[in-house]
Amino acid sequence: MSIKKTIGWTFAGVGILLIVIIVAAFFYLQTNSFRRFAIREIVKQADQASGGRTEIGGLDFKLSTLTAHLYNITVRGTEGPGQPPLLHADQLTVRAKIVSVLHHQISLRELLIDHPVVHVQVGRDGKNNLPAAPPSKSSSHTNVFDLAVGHVELTNGEVDYNDRKTPLAADLYDLGTDIHYGSLPKRYDGTLSYRNGHLRYAEYAPLAHNLDLTFSAMPDQLQLKSFNLRVGSSDVNLKAQLTNYSDPVADGEYRIRIHTEDFAAMSPSVSPAGDVSLTGKLHYRNLPNEPVMRAVTLDGQLGSEVLRAVASGKRVELRKLQGSYRLADGNLVVPNVSVQAFGGSLTANAQMRHLDSTPESSIHAALNSISLRAIQQMAGEQATKEAALSGTLNGKADAAWKGNVSNLRAQSDLVIRAEASSRSNPSARDVPVDGTLHFSYDGPRQSISVRDTRFKLPSATLTAQGVISDHSNLQIQAVATDLHQLASLAASFRSNQSAPPAVSGSATLNATVQGSMKRPQVAAQLNAEDLKVQGSEWKTAKVAMHADPSQATIDNASLINAQQGQVTVTARVALKNWAYQNSNAIMARLNAQKLRLTDLQKLAGKNYPISGDLSANINLDGSQLQPAGSGSAQISNARAYGESIQVLAAKFHTESGSILSTLNVSAPAGAINADLTYTPKTKAYKVRLDAPAIILQKVQRLQEKNLGINGTISASVNGQGTVDNPELVATVQLPELQMRKGSISGFKADLRVAQHKADLNVGTNVSAASIRAHGTVNLTGNYDADAVIDTNTIPLEPLMATYASSVPQGFQGQTELHATLKGPLKEKSKLVARLSIPVLQAKYQAVEIGIPQPIRADYANSVVTLQPAEIRGTGTSLKAQGRIPIGGNSPPSLTAQGSIDVRILQIFAPNIKSAGVVSLDMRASGTKAVQGQIGFKDVALSTADAPLGVEKLKIANMTAQVGGGELELGGAIAYKPSVQFNVAVKGKAIRIRYPEGLRTVLDTNLAFTGTTQASILSGRVLIDNLSFTPDFDLARLGDQFSTGNTPSQPGFAQTVRLAINVQTQSNLQAVSSQVSVAGQANLQVGGTADNPVITGRTTVTSGELFFRNVRYKLQRGVITFDDPNQTHPVLNMSVNTTIEQYNLTLTMRGPLDKLTTQYTSDPPLATADVINLVARGKTTQEQAASSQSTDSMIASQVAGQLSSGIQKLAGISSLQIDPTLGGNNSNPSARIAIQQRVTKNLLFSFSTDVSQPGSEIVQGEY
Repeated sequence: MSIKKTIGWTFAGVGILLIVIIVAAFFYLQTNSFRRFAIREIVKQADQASGGRTEIGGLDFKLSTLTAHLYNITVRGTEGPGQPPLLHADQLTVRAKIVSVLHHQISLRELLIDHPVVHVQVGRDGKNNLPAAPPSKSSSHTNVFDLAVGHVELTNGEVDYNDRKTPLAADLYDLGTDIHYGSLPKRYDGTLSYRNGHLRYAEYAPLAHNLDLTFSAMPDQLQLKSFNLRVGSSDVNLKAQLTNYSDPVADGEYRIRIHTEDFAAMSPSVSPAGDVSLTGKLHYRNLPNEPVMRAVTLDGQLGSEVLRAVASGKRVELRKLQGSYRLADGNLVVPNVSVQAFGGSLTANAQMRHLDSTPESSIHAALNSISLRAIQQMAGEQATKEAALSGTLNGKADAAWKGNVSNLRAQSDLVIRAEASSRSNPSARDVPVDGTLHFSYDGPRQSISVRDTRFKLPSATLTAQGVISDHSNLQIQAVATDLHQLASLAASFRSNQSAPPAVSGSATLNATVQGSMKRPQVAAQLNAEDLKVQGSEWKTAKVAMHADPSQATIDNASLINAQQGQVTVTARVALKNWAYQNSNAIMARLNAQKLRLTDLQKLAGKNYPISGDLSANINLDGSQLQPAGSGSAQISNARAYGESIQVLAAKFHTESGSILSTLNVSAPAGAINADLTYTPKTKAYKVRLDAPAIILQKVQRLQEKNLGINGTISASVNGQGTVDNPELVATVQLPELQMRKGSISGFKADLRVAQHKADLNVGTNVSAASIRAHGTVNLTGNYDADAVIDTNTIPLEPLMATYASSVPQGFQGQTELHATLKGPLKEKSKLVARLSIPVLQAKYQAVEIGIPQPIRADYANSVVTLQPAEIRGTGTSLKAQGRIPIGGNSPPSLTAQGSIDVRILQIFAPNIKSAGVVSLDMRASGTKAVQGQIGFKDVALSTADAPLGVEKLKIANMTAQVGGGELELGGAIAYKPSVQFNVAVKGKAIRIRYPEGLRTVLDTNLAFTGTTQASILSGRVLIDNLSFTPDFDLARLGDQFSTGNTPSQPGFAQTVRLAINVQTQSNLQAVSSQVSVAGQANLQVGGTADNPVITGRTTVTSGELFFRNVRYKLQRGVITFDDPNQTHPVLNMSVNTTIEQYNLTLTMRGPLDKLTTQYTSDPPLATADVINLVARGKTTQEQAASSQSTDSMIASQVAGQLSSGIQKLAGISSLQIDPTLGGNNSNPSARIAIQQRVTKNLLFSFSTDVSQPGSEIVQGEY
């Protein structure tokens, strides 16, 4: 074979061999053996690099694309078993690219990471789950730019960080990055973002945030093109550039906007509002061996237009906040900060030097024209309702410290000047304030000094001078001439806005502070005169006090009542470094003489139905554990809960460390005697109480209920033990109790307490039935209880007589019940109770009700469950069931369907007259709203009071017949968290009778909204028709408006504002036998419900009236209401009439209380004649010429009364019976005159002289 062929075959063989090797290698790479080998090598290298434990679920390699897929990669750190791993990724994809076969260069074309999840944990000991990586054995360093990774992408990443030591927790979701490589020039361009991140610190609410970041990295620099971190509506924007990685220098710009509401959840007690912005530049340079604080430079501006904060009901508002700052070389300088607040301004500057070592800080602040009223109004506008501070605050303050704040030195000089009122009559609630405050504090020397400090109010003056230090000498003096004003001022600064305490009088206080700051000695002398507290009156009150770390004393304190009685007190208690212990020595002397209990209760802010005069004498020494002394107290003229008490006295004395006391009470109904011995050191006691015979028919409160009770009750208590292990036996017996509707016999209740258990047994007989109850309670732990109540069939009449104010005659009924209770009394959610009522029947007159099957209710897990129940009776069929949670916010679930005969109410309240049927279809399930329908059919009640205990009542459509018209209601009433209502009322053709003698038909469209503290009734009222009742009398109508108003008591009506427009038809007419009037009105009703104010105008176009049997024609009339502060009608009206042959015109002008009248007549008459003619029907000359005998005068008076009565009875416009009307002066006779308005335009008149036949006059006027 030739050499040429040999070489050919050799190359062919080598080629075939290479092909075989390549094919074999290709198939080997697809085998599981290779995959296992590759996974082992990758895990080995990963463990060596990270120090953790790596797990790979699977591997897939494609040779054609040089792509490897790794699945379920897990890296575990030092976390324990059962805890999430340090790192887990669903898939890792690596694509490579061959750059040069000869030079063995391969680059990463693409790196893809899908759903990586990182869990970092830090324990309370500070240890984390990050593994400790072993030191690298290789000295080579690979440049990331030489790797030239073409594309890196991370999708759907998550990070969870939990630091229990700090405590701090954070988590990130939707973490992603997308990075691309460019070769000319070498650079990486990429983005990084995440969504739905949360940062939690301690118990504060978490902060949700998002991030978007864009960067460009080159071998010599890094550009942060955009950094945008968003927290709610707040954001941080940053642009920066870093050069020279080995000696980095960075420059950038930042813009921060803080929306304070985003951080409100971190401090629930404070509700902020407003935005704060910070803008500026930053610079960083690498300074070897220097703190980072010196390498950073920040320049910036801060600003805010408005900042608000509400905390504990107080509101603070800052405006125009602006300032600048600079951080450089470890020093922070804030050259100027200014803000507008409280009607003035505040400016400040600050410096903090050497932040990298021992900081030295200083602050200077200046206050300009700060309004005291604005500070007071932090609590709301109502804060200045009782008393409003008037003054401006100016001054300056300086503070400086080095290192710790305990080294603080501060000084302030403040001046308050009362504001000059621009009003000629300033409000009485304005309280001008003048004063100066000079204050300094020296932390290193522990010294506080106050010099030339003085505050002056119209009602008080306060001065202070001195120093508190190791050699304190501070003098404080306060003189108050009006304690009520001071109390109002103090109340205005409280957040609950409650009414100021009812206190008045004058007082002086002189106080001194001496000694050292660690052991100060405080002494004070307080004197008050003409003191009134909560309705009690005291002539003087004096007290001298002294306190130091070893003791507190009260010397010769006295309180003298303005009417009778006084009390004096001297006391001393030993202390140990301001702390009291029960072994410390005590001393007390108290002497009280005839102090009225009512005054003492008012002084304490209590109101019990107890009265009497207290006298007491107490002497006490020793200690709380070893008391020594004696005392006594008596109450004379005592009354308690309506019962007079003849004797009420208590005494005590001590023997061998025990307190022996007795109590004696004697009343007309019986006597109670009690003895108690108590040893404080051992907590041992011995008690005895004996009430041998309490005669119930002599108990006043029981007799007031008119129950016809007759019986005698006895009680006894005996016990001996300790407070921690009590023993007691108590018995209450009532052999027989006679009542008007039945009797109760054999009542006996026994209570036995022993071995930390209480055992109660109760038994009685009601008529022929019996009631038995038994219960036990463990007096330790959660107070486990087990109780049972059982009855047989018992009549309802005695029970109704006991608890109801009255029992209707003829009422009959019976019931039976069984109940059990088990569980811990301290944990109500674990109590279990059962109630069963197998029998319930009642009958009154023609009304009967009962239950066809037993009513059952259960209580468990804080839920009352009513099993399906039904009540049947006359015209009644009601079915109900449901669940009612007790406590918590869970809504009830209830259903009630059926109809109820309203006459059933007469069983329980016979004084209520009721009729009609109420239909129900109510549901409450799953929500806090009660839905359904309530129907009323022919319902009539003389009294109505039906509260419904739900959180919100919605009135979808409620109609009623009122005054012959139709009334529609709609809206809602909320009961929780407070009562709020929004109710619309629409009425059509409703008749009312107000004022007396008038009948009005009106349409309404009103809205009632608000709360029980503030509400408004607004809308429109249209008067369609106006008429007069048969008993209408114009004189009495005028008397109603001339009578003074009775002052109303404070109540709900004061909180209801009115805004109602009252209008009439364009030409409203009203006709009666005495009045015919036409006109129109347009009025506004404002003010409050207890003090309404009417404004507007009423115009009378025509009409006539009979006033005191004289006919008047209305020519014109206008009534205006112009005063917006009170109802003040102003009249401008003209009327005319004819009396005898005189035509009279009366013009009335002015307000009703200052009404002026002008009189004109034709033929002319003097004013006195006109007045006499109107009042008596004759001129002064005619009146003088006529002389009446006594009989005639009496006859005239009787005739006047008779004519008035007949006039009202018959509905006649005018009836006159006058013995002097007819005949001549020498022979007087009697005349009868009748006038009757037939229609609006027709008046009929008839008169006759009874002594002269044929003298009748009949006249019709149209």
